[in-house]
Amino acid sequence: MIVEAIPHLQGILIALIGWTATALLALDSPKLNVIEQRAMVVFSWAAWMFLAAGALVYRGTLDANALMLYCGGTTMMLALVMSLLSFRWRTRH
Repeated sequence: MIVEAIPHLQGILIALIGWTATALLALDSPKLNVIEQRAMVVFSWAAWMFLAAGALVYRGTLDANALMLYCGGTTMMLALVMSLLSFRWRTRH
C-alpha cells in the first residue's frame, strides 16, 4: 500500500525541497527583518504546498476540498509553530 503511494508523493517531496530552499534564502536575507523572514517562511510554505497538492488533484488522488483542508491546516500549524517559537525566543532574550 505504501509502495503504491510513492509516485503520488513525488510532488510533495519536490515542494518540500523547494520550500526548504526558499526558507533558507529568506532567513539569510539581510534586507528582511525577523518578522518578514518568518512571514516569508510561512507564506512560501503555502505557495509550495498548493503547487504540490495541485498535482495530486490533477492526478485525481486528492479532491479539491481535501486539498483546501490539507493546505490550510498545515499552513495554520506552521504559522502557530513559528509564532510559538518567536514568543519563546523573545522571552529568553
